[in-house]
Amino acid sequence: MRGSKGKLLSLLKRRGASGFDFITDLHQSLYASQEFHRKKGELQLNIRKARLEEASQLSDLSFRSKAHWGYSEEFMEACRQDLTITPAYLSEVHVFVAEDEGEIKGFFGLEREEDRCLLNYLFVLPAAIGQGYGRALWCKMMEVAKELGVRTVQIHSDPYAEPFYLSMGAKRIGEIKSTVFAGRMLPLMEAGVDRDL
Repeated sequence: MRGSKGKLLSLLKRRGASGFDFITDLHQSLYASQEFHRKKGELQLNIRKARLEEASQLSDLSFRSKAHWGYSEEFMEACRQDLTITPAYLSEVHVFVAEDEGEIKGFFGLEREEDRCLLNYLFVLPAAIGQGYGRALWCKMMEVAKELGVRTVQIHSDPYAEPFYLSMGAKRIGEIKSTVFAGRMLPLMEAGVDRDL
């Protein structure tokens, strides 16, 4: 690919400086534009610790995010307690939010369990799914896990979220019983903490 690009630029240069200059300027302009949007996005996205007064907002976000997968109203009502974030939880567990232009787009909750961590929550607003917030939260979660000195993070995954965790490098190591529905089994997943982060 690089060779073909070099030949094309060489040919344009031989045909006239104007053509060569045009291609060069166009390439530089496109590169500058991409860099601007990337840096702009980085500046807008702020991952910070959740505040106690945000408990209700995060509860609503987790409920809406899980409902996105098409579960019935009855199912969702049964899950409401498990999806409720309390101020006490926020004060005891490592909870971080992804904030973009002042709006919370998602959050995670990471709990220390002896020599490992448990990822209790990782939710993104339905309208923000697929825009990179989940990946950004995952990367921050791994940084926090590393700071805590653990080697692994376990996840009791929703079946619909399993492909995301697999894409982040987690592995399915078994199944675990649902805390809400008797007989329902959930994917039990695990991710190693990269010491080189």
